[in-house]
This record gives sequence, C-alpha cells and structure tokens, in this order.
Amino acid sequence: MATFAQKSFSATSYATFRPSYPQKLYTQILNYHRGPRTTLLDLGCGHGVISRALGSAGNFEKIWGTDPSSVMIEEAKTLSNKINANNLYNKEANIEWRQASAEDLSFVEDGSLDMVVAGQAAHWFDFSRVWGEVYRKLRRGGTVAFWGYKDNLLVDFPDATNVLDKFCYGMDERFMGRFWEQPGRERLRGLYRDQVMQLPGICLGMWSA
Repeated sequence: MATFAQKSFSATSYATFRPSYPQKLYTQILNYHRGPRTTLLDLGCGHGVISRALGSAGNFEKIWGTDPSSVMIEEAKTLSNKINANNLYNKEANIEWRQASAEDLSFVEDGSLDMVVAGQAAHWFDFSRVWGEVYRKLRRGGTVAFWGYKDNLLVDFPDATNVLDKFCYGMDERFMGRFWEQPGRERLRGLYRDQVMQLPGICLGMWSA
C-alpha cells in the first residue's frame, strides 16, 4: 500500500494497466443483494473501476468512490471528465469521489448505505474500526462484499505448488517472503477468515467463486 504514496508512483499508468473484473463477479454480488439499490460505497476505489462497473450494473442512484490516496482520487476524477466528455457513461454524474479512509465514514449518513464493497483493498483495513463504521452506515438488510485474490495453484501438481509456495513465502534470502507487506498478505492468504466477525443485527458470511 505504501507504493501509492511514493512520489514516483503513476496513477495514470496504474489505471492503464490494471486488469478489470469479470462481469460475472458483479452479477453474483447483485444476485446476493436483496435490498434496495439506492447508495453504493466503494472503499479503496483506486481509479474507479468498481464504482463505475458495479454502480452501472446495479443501477445505483448514488455512488461513493473513496480512497486514502489523493493521486488515485484525482485519477478517478480525470477519467470521469473524459468519460463525461465522450458520453460513455450516462450515470457518471451520480458518482462522488472522495479522499477518505475506510476507518472514517463520518461523511456518510448513518443507515444510508445499501451496499459497501472493496476490491483487493480490504487486506489493508483496520477492521477493529472498519466494522463499527460499516455497521453504523449500512442500512438494515444491506450487503458488504470484500474480495481479493488467492495464491496460485498448479492443479494436479501438488509438489510443484509446494515449491512455488516456498519460493513466494520462504523467509531466508533465497525466497521472497521477507518482501511482502504484512499483515495484508497473510489476510489475503487466509481469505479474510480472521477478519470476519458477527455484529449485532447483521450476519456476515463468506462465499467464494
């Protein structure tokens, strides 16, 4: 995460080369959601991939795209201006970009959010603060969807998978383990299991594709 704060980091290059998500991911999230589709909050939105795609697919009336990185928010705004100029997304005006952390949602009215999402960002959250914020801001019956990526597996080749795993996570100088930022990486490897908790009035579950 510290990479985004470096002066050499280019949000424009990041936006150009970062892969997007398959439409079926958004479809699965929307099929799970049973409540209204009034307001969507995208935490750690980056340059706005999810805010635009999920906001459009779900026909949300209001979309918040937030990120702690000012350069990411500026890139999201720049892309919005380009999209508006070319009439490529007729609901772009419904998106509000804001520099904000997931741990402080004071700008959102309590009980006003129908859905809160975070794509490949939640492993950096301080969950001791985030869950309380989300609980206050989410409407009863709302949906929280956090997702990330998992380790590669070489199907039918368990020995090769073990070699790859050791190379990626071994801690001596021959391997890469010491270079991973923590605790984010271990949270991803654990598929957020340690971060899922029960809160009064809502049920948090897990599903995987």
